[in-house]
Amino acid sequence: MNRLIIILFSLLIFSCNSERNIEKIEYEFYPAFLSPITYSIDLNDKVLYQNSRFYKTDGYIQGSKNLINKKYKINDEDLTKFLDEIYAIGLDSSIVHQRDVLDGIGFKFNLIDNRNDTISLTSVSPNRKDKSTVDYEALDAFFRLTNKAINDYKGSYITERIQDYFDYGLQIKLTNTEPLEYRVWGGRITGCESDNPELITFLDSLPNDKPVIFDLRNGGFAPCLSSLLDQFNKNKKLFYYGNYYLSKSDLELETLKDQLKEAEKDMNSSMVGSLRATIRGTEKYMNEIEKEIIQNQHTFGTKEEIIKTIANTVYN
Repeated sequence: MNRLIIILFSLLIFSCNSERNIEKIEYEFYPAFLSPITYSIDLNDKVLYQNSRFYKTDGYIQGSKNLINKKYKINDEDLTKFLDEIYAIGLDSSIVHQRDVLDGIGFKFNLIDNRNDTISLTSVSPNRKDKSTVDYEALDAFFRLTNKAINDYKGSYITERIQDYFDYGLQIKLTNTEPLEYRVWGGRITGCESDNPELITFLDSLPNDKPVIFDLRNGGFAPCLSSLLDQFNKNKKLFYYGNYYLSKSDLELETLKDQLKEAEKDMNSSMVGSLRATIRGTEKYMNEIEKEIIQNQHTFGTKEEIIKTIANTVYN
């Protein structure tokens, strides 16, 4: 009996130490159509690393608009909350959740201790409605943390593109309360009015007596929804800044310029000529979008322009 108690006590101590000795947590994502990317969370330095993988073939940088190598400081409160959520999952052995899907995303969640031993969860396009909820428990904790820690536009853009592969409902999130601001993320909200009851409920819940700002740098609304937005704008004070297509083109332009440098190094004259022509076309397209923004009464290029407009407007 005494021997059994000693064994159980030893196991308890080992379990507690294992939890304390986790030094790094990794999330690896393998999305269709985007470059693979890894997020590493160093628990000792309290730093989040965001690093996508680099592919180069014959002077062509594949997926470079999604290439990034950044690090972000995590504050104590956010890290503590994240770790509480992770340890509550209770992952004590490696598991694999496999699904047959097309154009989805695979991800791997790794807990790495001070001996470099790893426990992992490997999953492919998990369904939030499945009986096993551990996949989304790990993902929810991750996206809550990155939403707080990542303060770089490109870093947020890439992370939101990853999040869009998973089940997170309406792609609108609160980013500020004064003034009230929401961010549309992950691309365009598709469909028409009849396809978007959740969007209608959200718009109806917005206040009538104060301005509401929408950040459209990484998302937008389908043209079919413009009449719905106009309808709500009659009673509400909705303002928009940024443009998803402009932001997307800006990153594509960065990609093209990276590719041009590589083509010039390789002295690939045909690719150099093609890339220069594509760059000119992209810049022309971006200029046209900027003109459209100026012509739209409630759409602005920057948030600062909206703030000035609001400051000069008296609301009853």
